[in-house]
Amino acid sequence: EQIVSNPQQRLKDIQLMTQSERQQLISQWNRTDVQVENACVHDLFIQQAQRTPDAIAVKCGQVSIDYKTLNQRSDQIATILAKNGVGKNAFVAIYAERSVEMVAGILGILKSGNAYIPVDSTFPVERVEYMLEDSGAPILLTTSRLQQNITGFAGKSVILDEISGQDIETEVLPKVSSDVRVYTIYTSGSTGKPK
Repeated sequence: EQIVSNPQQRLKDIQLMTQSERQQLISQWNRTDVQVENACVHDLFIQQAQRTPDAIAVKCGQVSIDYKTLNQRSDQIATILAKNGVGKNAFVAIYAERSVEMVAGILGILKSGNAYIPVDSTFPVERVEYMLEDSGAPILLTTSRLQQNITGFAGKSVILDEISGQDIETEVLPKVSSDVRVYTIYTSGSTGKPK
């Protein structure tokens, strides 16, 4: 506790921590550096799922999912993508509200070695259909509620909320290297069509 004896002393000059407390904060408590070489996001997720399979991985509203279940669901989605002929480094669109299914979808896309194109569920239908056509995405991951909005998509749709309860045998997927694309985002298109 310091008492300000000089009324001219500025607040920023008052020290709230001792030198040893400051050193402890900087050198011990603020150690956030982690060595990660050529690790993909989904590989880090898998490692965490192996360490803490029963811990909550995602909570969205009243719905939560543990690491083990989320890992299994994303493996199922990656398998579905592979069985539908989506090779590596392709674009897969995901048109879903923020949800457990959306997270599983993104992880499944990454595990299959592909890049995701997020399509916001609040976009007007014309914009969604433009993005799907322009991207050339062969597969759209979506939900049953949102699928009814899309009429002109030429590719295959995979309904996330329908596969989440299914027992889908997963395949062992080839290792994905860290030099593949992860995502592509369309700009707002304030001067015309999204790019």
